[in-house]
Amino acid sequence: MGNDVRTYILLNGNKEQIDHFINHHKSKYSDMDIWDCKPFLLEKKCSEYLKNPKIDTCGRFREGVNSKGVPFIILEAKYSLIDTAIKLLSKYYNDLTIKLDFHDEDYEDGIGILVIQNGDTLGEYYIPIYDIKDFEKEVYNTIGIYGNGDFKNLFNDIKKKFHTHSININENILKFKSNEIPEYHKILEIFKKYNNLHIFYTYEGNTPNKFFGYVIKKNKNIIADEFINLDKDVHCSWGIIDYFKYINFEDYKKNNVFEFLD
Repeated sequence: MGNDVRTYILLNGNKEQIDHFINHHKSKYSDMDIWDCKPFLLEKKCSEYLKNPKIDTCGRFREGVNSKGVPFIILEAKYSLIDTAIKLLSKYYNDLTIKLDFHDEDYEDGIGILVIQNGDTLGEYYIPIYDIKDFEKEVYNTIGIYGNGDFKNLFNDIKKKFHTHSININENILKFKSNEIPEYHKILEIFKKYNNLHIFYTYEGNTPNKFFGYVIKKNKNIIADEFINLDKDVHCSWGIIDYFKYINFEDYKKNNVFEFLD
């Protein structure tokens, strides 16, 4: 595995806050652009940072705009996970949605995701490569409900829709397995009825390739809907994983259509 951890951050929201998030923490060191939020956290006397000043806060910096016109920054640093610092920093931006993913430079250790809106963490997950198992063409669906909304009706709707599946409920978390195809579309259709809940839905499977997907819905809005490939590249001698091989679940399904059940 390489030394560098690559953190990719997409930013949506107030233009002034996006500009501040990108540029206020940027500086030059030798011939490199550096992004470091440590001085800002110290200036704000951030109590959580002061309690743990060893938190990673910086990295080599690049910026741009993606194909959808969304600003992004990329931070790279040796053995450095900056997600904790981003959580602390986000508290000072009240009109900003941050979508973050991080992985090692050789794509062979694991991938983490983090979604924050207006300082609140809406969902986070880390998938270590050693934990990626053969799913025997089963898809694992997990739905977590957060906040103060009543989620019993939502869970009842899911139980009715998927009554043939073995469903497990533990307080605010519902889990069930489906065969071959993620129940992505059916579940999102149910979600449309519930506009006062914070929902974090994940699905992972092996049909025919290993994958992980997640959807975050808060009230009426889908905040994130992402798909991550987890299958190793058989053409690469050391078996790296191209996490972003597919644009979304539909792209994955289209390119593997003959492997899916009708």
